[in-house]
Parts: sequence; structure tokens; C-alpha cells
Amino acid sequence: MRPFRYRLQLLMELREKDRDTALQAYAGAMNSRLRQEGKSKALGTRIKAISHQIQDRRLQNFPASMHSIYYTSLEDAKKQLKESNVLLIERRSVEEDRRKDYLKLKSKHDVLHQLSERKREEHIFNEFKAEEKVLEDLANNHSVSNNPLITPVHI
Repeated sequence: MRPFRYRLQLLMELREKDRDTALQAYAGAMNSRLRQEGKSKALGTRIKAISHQIQDRRLQNFPASMHSIYYTSLEDAKKQLKESNVLLIERRSVEEDRRKDYLKLKSKHDVLHQLSERKREEHIFNEFKAEEKVLEDLANNHSVSNNPLITPVHI
């Protein structure tokens, strides 16, 4: 049986590399988004903690000068949270773009891979049929030469 050789193998390998590169870019974008989400959550937690501290301090008697420190800290944290949320939206957008790129390249690779598999199956089927035909021809030729009812004609 002749070995299977796919004419588009090089193209399929190039598309596979492109797909893998796109997958790595998508994974990097996803990690970046997750880190930014973590920062946003941490800032949200910090804002809640500062708010609770302000409420606790109100119940106690503490100087008015301390109020400005807490409120300034609270405002800074809220500003950082807004900036973090803007970055988070940006990172989500980048992640979505990378996902679309990956899915497009994956689809192109999968089409070639499926074609390769179909061609491999056709090759195996055709080789099997060719071998079967050779065996059948051998069996027919062998049976004709060994048949005692048929006498060879001598000229």
C-alpha cells in the first residue's frame, strides 16, 4: 500500500501554527481581563472597607480633621475604581477580538483537517480496492492456468 500524502499538509501546518498563536493571544487577553477584574474587585472591597470605617468612626467621637482624610481616601479609591472599570471594558473588548480571531483561524484549520481526513479515508479505500483487484486478477489467472478442462492451443 502506498503511504498517504496530503498535498495541502504544509498549508494545514501553517494554519495550525496560526491557530496556536491566536489561542495564545486569546489566553493572554483572558488573563489580562481576569487580572483587571481582580483589581476592580479589590478596589470595590477597599471602598466598602473605607465606608465601614467612616460609619464606625461616626459612632465614635473623632476629630473633624480625620473626616477629610477618610473622605479623600474614599474619593481616591472611587476614582481608581472608575479607571479600573474603564480598563476592564477595554480588556473585555480586546479579549472578544482575540476570541473571534482564534475561532476564525480554528475554523480554517478544521476545514483543512477534515478534508485531510476525508482524503486519507479515500486513499485507504482506493488502495484497498486496488489491492483487491490485483488479488482477484491473480486468482483468476491462476485458476485459468490450472483448469484441466481448458487445454492450451498449440500453433
